[in-house]
Amino acid sequence: MQFKVVVFDFDGTLVDTMELYAERASELMEEYYGIPKDRAVKLYWETAGLAFKDQMEVLFPGNQNNVAVVELFEKWKSTIIKDVTLSEEAREVLFRLKTMGLIVAVSSNNIEKYVRDVFKRAETTIDYILGWRGDNFKKGEHHFKYLEEKTKINRNRFLFVGDSLNDLLIAKASRVAFVALEGRFKKKDFERLGCPLHVIKSLKELSEWLNKICYCLTPRLN
Repeated sequence: MQFKVVVFDFDGTLVDTMELYAERASELMEEYYGIPKDRAVKLYWETAGLAFKDQMEVLFPGNQNNVAVVELFEKWKSTIIKDVTLSEEAREVLFRLKTMGLIVAVSSNNIEKYVRDVFKRAETTIDYILGWRGDNFKKGEHHFKYLEEKTKINRNRFLFVGDSLNDLLIAKASRVAFVALEGRFKKKDFERLGCPLHVIKSLKELSEWLNKICYCLTPRLN
């Protein structure tokens, strides 16, 4: 298969933020829902990959505290996101994929401005930065459809790279090939939900693997 568009999840895949999010989310769940913190951490990870608003609705459907908790979480996130950076490995891999002729995008359930700010600080340019703009534009089908329309490339040439179990489920639901990045979740965890196309332990492995299978790509001149 010759992929033409590589779409990355953001939090946990390109930036190391998920442990921070899990800690803050568990504090809020303990305070507002009476969930013991160790249990709250597990609940957060079980729903990781979804927008935080959706996580709360999955875990506590219709709970009157959901709106306040989401507001508190997002307000807190706005204060810490300014310190979030792309790793050198992530920057190198993104650059490498572009030189291979691939279109590179980010699909995140983080607020889009936050994602753009991180890339701006890193002075790293990719083709498309897509974040959460509301319930009608978020990671998954909304973003994949947008990318199809903009690139004029069918999603059967897309590859989605993510670190959470919900990333795999999102890819399956949208019929997009998926590569799993091991971290909190391991190969066996992903395989319980359906085998991803490939499993990597680092982003560097992704560029090496793509270089082998996308042997006929033409380098981009820009």
